[in-house]
Amino acid sequence: MSFIHISYLHFFCIGQGFVRNVVPILSARVPIVRFCDQGTGIECDLTVESKDGILTSQIIRIISQIDDRFQKLCLLVRFQLLY
Repeated sequence: MSFIHISYLHFFCIGQGFVRNVVPILSARVPIVRFCDQGTGIECDLTVESKDGILTSQIIRIISQIDDRFQKLCLLVRFQLLY
């Protein structure tokens, strides 16, 4: 993905008014747009053409459907890594 695509996503996200704190991260292995959802306050990372990210998300969703404790564990680990 090129810098132009990330810049477009950055300005699109800001222009819609549904998100805040939109930050393009171009130095990542795969370029990312990081933002916070206005309604829920949830922080999100958006990338395009990352098959690893899609696969990881699907695996987490499947395991979470089998055992709801897994989602709580993932949130706990994420919180510990952030703070």
